[in-house]
Amino acid sequence: MVELTALLTNRGLTAPPLDFTVSDRVRAGTTCRVEILAAVSRLDGDGPPSWHSRDEVIAEVQRATPRYPAGTIRRILQYDLVGRATLHHLAEKELERRGDEFRRL
Repeated sequence: MVELTALLTNRGLTAPPLDFTVSDRVRAGTTCRVEILAAVSRLDGDGPPSWHSRDEVIAEVQRATPRYPAGTIRRILQYDLVGRATLHHLAEKELERRGDEFRRL
């Protein structure tokens, strides 16, 4: 038979605090989605929306903030901001996509 304390013990409550270090986590400030939209706006300048390559947008986001890796920026840019054909509650159509180029709507 298992002791009740051994069964119900939460190891997270009894472990030393050094076991739960969180590194490279963005705790406050803007999200990657907001950074991407701001980068596209910066690339457009004061003019009308124009087409920008995916690599150009990724480079602009990483120039502004090094917090996000290129893979995360690419995923959010290609799937979440453009919209998908499937029903997905996070997909919003804020950018238009043509091949590997993007522009604001």
